[in-house]
Amino acid sequence: MKEMLYGLHIGEHGFDPESIARELKENCVDRGMNFVTIRPGNTPVDQTYFIEWARYLAAHQIYFLFLYTIRDPEKGSYLTPETVKAMRETAGEYFLGDSLGELGTQFCNRFVGYFTDGKIPKQQMPDMQAAKEQYINAVDKFMKIERELGLDKIGVGVVEASALSHYNLEAGTTFPLAELMVYDPAALVASVRGAARAYHAPLWGSYIAHEWFAGHYHDDALKRARAELAYKYAYMQGTRVLCHESGDELVTAHGRRYERDSEICTEFRNFINDFGAYIKKDKRPLCDPIVKTAFVQGNLDAWAGKGRSGAPLGDVSFCQYEGEEWGYNTPEWSWSILSEIGQKRGWWEFDSYAAAGLDLSALPPYGTYDLLPAAAPADVMAHYDTLVYCGWNTMTADQLSRLEKFVEGGGTLLMSAAHLSTAAKRNGAFSPVNGGDLSRLFGCRLTGKTTRSALGVKFRTDSAVEDLLYPRALYNFGDPLYAMGYAAYAEVELCGGTVTATLEDSFRDFDHPGTPALIEHKLGKGTAILMTTTEYPGADAIYPLYRFLVRELCRAGAAHARVKVAAPDAVRYTVYPDGTVYLLNTDFDATVSARVVARDFEKTLMLAPLSLEKVETGVAVQ
Repeated sequence: MKEMLYGLHIGEHGFDPESIARELKENCVDRGMNFVTIRPGNTPVDQTYFIEWARYLAAHQIYFLFLYTIRDPEKGSYLTPETVKAMRETAGEYFLGDSLGELGTQFCNRFVGYFTDGKIPKQQMPDMQAAKEQYINAVDKFMKIERELGLDKIGVGVVEASALSHYNLEAGTTFPLAELMVYDPAALVASVRGAARAYHAPLWGSYIAHEWFAGHYHDDALKRARAELAYKYAYMQGTRVLCHESGDELVTAHGRRYERDSEICTEFRNFINDFGAYIKKDKRPLCDPIVKTAFVQGNLDAWAGKGRSGAPLGDVSFCQYEGEEWGYNTPEWSWSILSEIGQKRGWWEFDSYAAAGLDLSALPPYGTYDLLPAAAPADVMAHYDTLVYCGWNTMTADQLSRLEKFVEGGGTLLMSAAHLSTAAKRNGAFSPVNGGDLSRLFGCRLTGKTTRSALGVKFRTDSAVEDLLYPRALYNFGDPLYAMGYAAYAEVELCGGTVTATLEDSFRDFDHPGTPALIEHKLGKGTAILMTTTEYPGADAIYPLYRFLVRELCRAGAAHARVKVAAPDAVRYTVYPDGTVYLLNTDFDATVSARVVARDFEKTLMLAPLSLEKVETGVAVQ
């Protein structure tokens, strides 16, 4: 596949096999698209139709997927092995396979009332490992059918509305598609891209359910603008597939109806056509943008992608309703850190720095980040400069070994002691990996004892990480920082690590520093940074320090990036290996300026509301 795939979905509002050929011509072929998903109706379809559609689409060089051919594994698929074989022979490379729908949402992030068929996941699982295995087994029931059909040899995607695509890939699916607008598009795009990298998926894509999830009022100006932003954001982030679910021919969601000739549908249809023309003319590099920072989705993490905005669906881990301990708590609340990315600090905040002469405290180097599964192999981890642990993690010896290789190779790692626990129970006792011996990675040993404190921290030394600036006083006087209540901290014994911050209660320093709160350790070419708290960073008392560290790591990385962008919060940007920069103004009504700097290149642009601009710096980054 040597091109960006751009198209639409057929079958959202009714499915008549007799009219599909006409719909393919009018909605796809005549509009110059090269991709389509076909969703069969609720009744079986004569198998000859599938072969006819495959022949027609291949003749017009249109790649295609089917969606929801398996609605219930117990009832099987609408397809047969013979039909799949015939489509492969007829369509060749244009037949991309089958796509499953929203498995993460279905088996990990629903309220109990959604299961109207009574097929509620088994409750009271003994721990997170068992709950995750139940999820993997649920996906495998779908994959068993796909394998019997021979579709696993072509491709099996999942249109995933949650940030759990990595579990689908672990269960054997082939490529992930992010259903944008359900949650924060930045987090969902980052999750599918990171998962695709970790599992070496051949492609990843974006599926836009604009009608349902961009707002209840279809004629609202903001909802109409969100569709445009979703397309442009996914495109600049490197998506290889861009497909919309509905909204161009009929809108019926939320009980409000707009026909094909309505202003709403016509406007959306015109935008889709115009953006398709833009993609053909633009010829974006067919690779991912440069991503140097990744937030690690820990082992057994069940966070679905929602922030604190109260986004749709449930907030219990792995659909385990019977037990309050399964409800989202400090592990999942840690993901609130993503809301800090792209939001600049207030001008009055003392720990916001601009060491490179530009205010780059909001975004990581090259403008974007990935969500990387903790299961990612060492060679994938090595593509990043910085890894930040976020959310639940049950540490394993293998995971620890891969992190040691990452740091030794030159990476920077930030995690808390909570992420080092081997406990798989939601309310399990803290049990550090390797008996607490973290001497190789963090230069310390955890004694097994903890202390509770409501004190703030004082930074004792400078960081070993290039351009990372701690708010450290150069003499003995200074206030403790980031105090926000009680939290538990692990007691440590140093064996090569450096205490960079301690818990303190005084304006003056004394001869005997307080409990270590932050430890750095050089390993090979890299640096590992440990927050000694045994509570997850989502805890109120921990979050202020975590927030500072994450934001400062992003700024420090951006400070020595070969391409820099200075712009207001509304601007998002990506940089490609050849030096191509895309800038998107996400503001609905304000024109803003953005400055691109790269070696001897400098350009200032004025970005109109919702505009996507491309800048060729001529400065190759990789």
